[in-house]
Amino acid sequence: MKDYIKLHHYKKNQSLEMLSSIYGVPVCMILKANGIKSDIGLKYDNDIKIPLPCYCERQRCMNSKADIDINDKCNLCENLKFFEYIIEKEETVFDIADKFNITVNILIRLNKFFKPESVKIGEKIKVPIFEFDTVIYKVCPTENFSDISDKFGISQQEIRFINLIKESESIYPSMRLILPKKES
Repeated sequence: MKDYIKLHHYKKNQSLEMLSSIYGVPVCMILKANGIKSDIGLKYDNDIKIPLPCYCERQRCMNSKADIDINDKCNLCENLKFFEYIIEKEETVFDIADKFNITVNILIRLNKFFKPESVKIGEKIKVPIFEFDTVIYKVCPTENFSDISDKFGISQQEIRFINLIKESESIYPSMRLILPKKES
C-alpha cells in the first residue's frame, strides 16, 4: 500500500477539501487512507496519508463491475482512437499526461497502471487521440455531470465516453476531465 501513498504534514490552516484540490483525489479517499470517517480524527502537525490518483483509480476499477466499451459511438468522436507511445527514460504517468494534454486517469484506465512503478521504460502504451480541441477541466465543488454538460454544451454520456467513466461512477471535486474546448 505504501506505493500508493504520499505523506503530507497536516497544518492548522489546511482542510481536507484544500488537500483534495491540491492532490486531485477525493476527500473520501483521504479519509479512507487514514482509517477515519471525518476530519475530526485528524491531528494538526502530524503526517497524514494522501492516496495517489492511481490508488483512487485502482479502487474505482476494482469496485465497479461494468466496463466502458471504448468502441461505442459518441456524437463527438466517431470512435475513440489511440496511438502507441513508447515510454522514455525517467517519464512518469504524470509527465505523459501533461505532454499530450490528457488526464492521468485516462492513462491509468487505458493501460491499467495501478502502481506508479508499473510504468516501464520502453513499454508501449495507448494514448487517446481526439478529433477536436480539448481542455482539461477541474470539477468544482457541488458540480455534477448535468452542470458540466450544460456548461460545455455536450451530453453527459459524451463526457463519460471521452473520460472513460462508467455509468455507475460519479465525479468528485478537483477531478480533472477532458472536455471539448468551447468555441469563443
